[in-house]
Amino acid sequence: MGKGMGKKLIIIIVVAFALRLININQSLWLDEAIGAIAARDFTYSEIITRFIIADNHSPGYYLLLKSWTNIFGFSEMALRSLSVVFGVLTVYLVYKTNKVAALLLATSQLHVYYSQEARMYAIAGFFATLAMLSFVEALKSNKNSHWLYFSFSVLGLMLTDYMPIFLLPVFPVYVFIKKRKAFTRLVISFTPILLLGVLWLPTIVTQIENYSAVPDSFLFGGATLKQAMLLVMKFVSGRISFEPKLVYYSLVGLASIPVFIALRQSLKNKKALLFWLWFALPLCLGFLASFIFPAFSYFRYIYVLPAFYIIISLGRKILLYPILAFSVVSLLIYYNDEAQQREQWRQAVEYVEMGESATSIALFEFPDPFASYSWYAQGRVDARGATNSILADSPETELKTRSLISNKYKIFYFEYLRDVSDPGRLVEKVIFEEGFLESAKTAEFVGVGAITIYEKTN
Repeated sequence: MGKGMGKKLIIIIVVAFALRLININQSLWLDEAIGAIAARDFTYSEIITRFIIADNHSPGYYLLLKSWTNIFGFSEMALRSLSVVFGVLTVYLVYKTNKVAALLLATSQLHVYYSQEARMYAIAGFFATLAMLSFVEALKSNKNSHWLYFSFSVLGLMLTDYMPIFLLPVFPVYVFIKKRKAFTRLVISFTPILLLGVLWLPTIVTQIENYSAVPDSFLFGGATLKQAMLLVMKFVSGRISFEPKLVYYSLVGLASIPVFIALRQSLKNKKALLFWLWFALPLCLGFLASFIFPAFSYFRYIYVLPAFYIIISLGRKILLYPILAFSVVSLLIYYNDEAQQREQWRQAVEYVEMGESATSIALFEFPDPFASYSWYAQGRVDARGATNSILADSPETELKTRSLISNKYKIFYFEYLRDVSDPGRLVEKVIFEEGFLESAKTAEFVGVGAITIYEKTN
């Protein structure tokens, strides 16, 4: 690597790392807190045998997070820094393919956001990119070592998350089109993941059964035009949305112009085939699969984002300036507007526990307090879930709620997920029947929603 290339790489890596550290201490949101509690409270074997059967992901991320937190602790920064590291490593891998694409990925608000999240998506993106680079090297050299790297990359990918399974067909399709002689080596390289899949199948079946029992109101990501448009918008302009919508949609529209032109121009480039397969085939397969089970949510496809930017970089270089400029605008909006950031559970808990009292209770529209509340709670205020199940049922929910508040005089009522867990407003019905009235102005927290204080009138 020449000095010039070395300097460019260092600059891009430093920029990528710095952008992913800004605002990294945001409050954990619900899914992050669930993973944090799993890493803290479960042993390695319990993650595999107990926790994961109630989850819908592979266990690899949680096992890795547990090892990471054993070293670095459980602060927001510590929990999220694992994703930061893998996000930056993905930028490095992309640099080996295309320097401009690496810069675009480094400054992508969407990639920055999910590189800051204590979830598996940034790590899946790393293994997907590593698998692609190893695959290309294996085809070029046909060396056993490169095929071995590829095999372990695919294994790491599927241990991290299930959704990248839609990436796997890319490899045989490309081999069939470009290099059929490599098909046998490719099949052999898939042996570890096939063996693991057979061994893991009973767990997958249990996960599917548990997932099937979840009410439809809790599921999202179906094969709809709305989800497809949402993916396009987020890939183009990042994970932001704001009022007035006319301004927001205008910004997205302007940002889309150079992106679509660059994508169209890349079709003329013979080098783009593999990257187009990497980008488009998982999206198409995921969309089709979502007619059977919900799987088409943009954040689940962060692993195709590197391909997206590599394809764009194959277009005219002049188009890259407006694309980069829109990325900077999106980042500035994200950094400076709390409404674009994560659920403020830490702030919500502080608000509730400032009014601590033996006769107070924090009440949730769920069977138990949400993990994100429990993560920050100090136990100063009794916190309980008011519903009998994840979809409230009468009279069980009414009886449970009545029992919980019978000796209380102050309720901190959380509306979080109320519309999907208790559409009949059974919990609120009991609160009013028991003589509670709204006594204070409702507090609002980003992502958490309203917390209403009710007090007993007698």
